[in-house]
Amino acid sequence: MLKDMADDSSGILISDGLSSVRLTRNGKPRELGYPTIIEVHAGPFQGAVADELLDYGDFRTQLKAIHISLRGVAKLGSYEGNEIELVGDGRGAVGVRVRVIGRHVPLTELKFQIFIDQSYLPAIIQQVDAEFPPPYRSIA
Repeated sequence: MLKDMADDSSGILISDGLSSVRLTRNGKPRELGYPTIIEVHAGPFQGAVADELLDYGDFRTQLKAIHISLRGVAKLGSYEGNEIELVGDGRGAVGVRVRVIGRHVPLTELKFQIFIDQSYLPAIIQQVDAEFPPPYRSIA
């Protein structure tokens, strides 16, 4: 069952106050990645999909690098095509691009972009640590 977006006590929340994406753990890590519920709210559109996202360890490292240098890309994606990408512009602004696939045939997707300040990155990194701790993949 997918969690309600109004429950803001868990997960990784990235929001500009109008649109948002929330990533919530949906089980133990598996070979393909961490089972994740991806909830989105963009303008009048909202929804949620379940997927296994790759690799929270790299994503966390990339977020840390953007926070330090204000420049770079942190990307989290899946084999299904769901993507969250944060891009630091070098001056403190961070663009957040979100692409969520509802199904592939026929293609149903939601894409949107929001902008946040780099000062939000430490909280996002802490949320990654709390919601998606290592190990990030399980071979068993």
